[in-house]
Amino acid sequence: MRYLILGSGPAGIAAAKAARKLDKDAEVVLATEEHAAPYLRPLLPDLVSGDRDLSGIADPQGKDLAESGVKLLGGKRARRVDGAKNRVTFSDGSEETYNFLCVATGGRPILPLSLMGAQGSFLFLNSLGDAQRVRERAMRSDTTVVYGPGYLGIEAARALRKLGNQVVWVNPGLPRFGNPISGEVEARVVDQLRAKGVTLRDETPRIGHGGTLDPAATGVLPILVGEATKLTPYLVDLDKEYLATVRLGVTTETQDLSGAVLETRPVPAVDAPALEAALVPFVGRIRQVPPMYSALRRGGKRLYELARQGVEVEREPREVIVHSIRLESVALPDFVIRIRCGKGTYVRTLAADVGAALGCGAALAGLVRTRVGPYALEAAVTWDEVREARAGDGLWARLLPPDSALASLGAVRLDAKGARAFAHGQAVATGDRVGGLLRVYGPDGALLGVGQGLGDRVKPERLLHADPPRPSVLPA
Repeated sequence: MRYLILGSGPAGIAAAKAARKLDKDAEVVLATEEHAAPYLRPLLPDLVSGDRDLSGIADPQGKDLAESGVKLLGGKRARRVDGAKNRVTFSDGSEETYNFLCVATGGRPILPLSLMGAQGSFLFLNSLGDAQRVRERAMRSDTTVVYGPGYLGIEAARALRKLGNQVVWVNPGLPRFGNPISGEVEARVVDQLRAKGVTLRDETPRIGHGGTLDPAATGVLPILVGEATKLTPYLVDLDKEYLATVRLGVTTETQDLSGAVLETRPVPAVDAPALEAALVPFVGRIRQVPPMYSALRRGGKRLYELARQGVEVEREPREVIVHSIRLESVALPDFVIRIRCGKGTYVRTLAADVGAALGCGAALAGLVRTRVGPYALEAAVTWDEVREARAGDGLWARLLPPDSALASLGAVRLDAKGARAFAHGQAVATGDRVGGLLRVYGPDGALLGVGQGLGDRVKPERLLHADPPRPSVLPA
């Protein structure tokens, strides 16, 4: 029997000990990204509080596990698990097989946006040196913020409280342990921390997106983080651009090639000029009947849910705007078009309608969203980059300011008094005549939110509140 455990934190150590206790003859392998003294991490809060002497600590848990016959593989970051072959591939190309796999990796903390600008004022807690620095800082401070929902976050909060610090534990709303535990136990831990005077504050960043994509489509998907989620309605209204491949001669139930084929017809010998002429009626304000396979609701159910049950309901045509359609290439039975359109436009339906106009039917064979408002595909973060980042490394620097979503709106800047009134929901005099939706800035250039211009005044429509300053921070 071969046990492979990924992660050398408290959960990984406990799993290794449990595996050895369960089967004294088994091969137990602990693989970790860390290189040096990974077993010390569970002891670090005791070093901070002074319950353990910082000098003379070697690696007691590591020695204990080594004597138990647990094999340690350091510097191993798992990249892929092949469950069919019971095999894990690591970032260095090496592989390990297993009969039993335990994933006990918590990863590094993902800092909330409110802390990203204060990276010089926080300390990590991963090593003996970190513990020494944290203790020295805590001895000179009155208040410490602990960021981290895991084992170290809990224990660091307790240790710092023991030193006499006022402690704020951020993000207690996230899971606190490597493995799920009952709500009763979790609540007891929280109550114990509160009883010790630890303040709990949930700052889990909100995440949203600026428009869905069909399952088979690729391309730009704006992601909104924190306060920027309040701007979702304005992203939905932005124009979009698509590169669509249309296949003539086939009609499907979903209007793309993922659905069952309903009918096939011979493809006429149309050339580029004929296709361009067929596309002209679909530019401008047009009316579309939404497809059954869509996320629109009818009677509390999504249309695609009804469609999968074999139910078809009547849908009213809806007006949408198509700013332009440009023919990119022709290779019958396919042709490629670039479409710039407004919200609510179904490119699948457009493809099907063009096919119907040509008399042979058509379905969408491929779709790439190349732009949403000012956000172009060339500047987007790739899915591979997102997966590689794991704890957010490299992604935070790619975040754009919230007002990048509002570039099409006019702007007004308020003085300090006006900014305070605006932030409290009051209409504020601007000194100029303004109208429509506006970006509203404070005297320091910070975006306060979106306002509605009313002559010489601007009224708040959506407010964005900046995070208040924080004391020294310890992510655990």
